Amino acid sequence: MRKFIINPISGCLLGALVFVGIILITLIFLRGGVWLGEKVLPFFMWLARITFGVVIAILLPMAAFHKTRRIAASGLIHAGSIFGITLWAFGLVLTYNLWGGIAVLVGIFLLGVGVVPMAMLATLFAKMWNPFGQLIILAVFTFITRSFGKKLAFKLHMEEQKIHDMEIL
Repeated sequence: MRKFIINPISGCLLGALVFVGIILITLIFLRGGVWLGEKVLPFFMWLARITFGVVIAILLPMAAFHKTRRIAASGLIHAGSIFGITLWAFGLVLTYNLWGGIAVLVGIFLLGVGVVPMAMLATLFAKMWNPFGQLIILAVFTFITRSFGKKLAFKLHMEEQKIHDMEIL
């Protein structure tokens, strides 16, 4: 029985072909992701505006009352997620349109969230102050709403734990 052996030159060519194939597939998915991001970004921006209104008008006042804090905490965490996905999609589209696919790939390799700092740098260097400000505001909203929601949920958990411990005694 004859063994199938790849000689060194064929192995290098096969490796190069596989590498090029992986790069092309990655670029196809990248371009598809940017295309999808461009299509859903207006919806995400609209949803972020509505969410901001809900946070200000409903969730923050609910956080002031003990009986509604759990709902407020959950809503704030979810609101932070909406701001975050909007921020990420906006960062993806801006980075791709200003600096191209390589910058997006570098951003994605930075734990997936690197497209946002890349977009901030790209808009800063391009002196695009309005999109830069929008990125900053979305980042702040994402951080503040999620942090406050988690802090509120933790506080409720600690209160429940204290009550539970008192019941055991």
